Amino acid sequence: MEATMIKQIPNDSVCSSNLFLPVPDTNLKELLSEVLEMSRRHPEILDSIRKDQDAVAIKKKELRQKDKAYFESKFEALPEILSEVEQTEAPSLYLQVGRPRMEAELVLIFLVLRGDFHTLSSLSSIERLRDSVTILDYLQKRDLLLPGITTIVENVNAASNETREQIHRAQ
Repeated sequence: MEATMIKQIPNDSVCSSNLFLPVPDTNLKELLSEVLEMSRRHPEILDSIRKDQDAVAIKKKELRQKDKAYFESKFEALPEILSEVEQTEAPSLYLQVGRPRMEAELVLIFLVLRGDFHTLSSLSSIERLRDSVTILDYLQKRDLLLPGITTIVENVNAASNETREQIHRAQ
């Protein structure tokens, strides 16, 4: 006897493709749908989030370069050690290819969820994110995993006040 599997056809942007854990009709599902619709109506919000992420990345790069210069200045008396360390060109503060960043749309979702949950770093908020079928469905459809809480918080904190005001005006 051959087993057959029932396939579900998604009828909206937050509909589960998971046979055993369909996305329940909850406030979180409605909120996620509203955030996705807002991101479609106001793509400039996603652009602002990306610019904020770039600004934070440049600040971090500048700090790494200062740390490297400090380390090198402490070992100027030991040229044989410095010759073994890879020498680079003059530091620049433009961004190059590195680890992929969290998608701006996902940052927007977490920004709104932080407002709804009041925090993202409490144990109950972390458990709520990890246990959410709605969030799991959203991530699975995009071949993403739930980022670590530190990554989420750092990306949410990278959003400037101007970006947050833009989100409030769009709601």
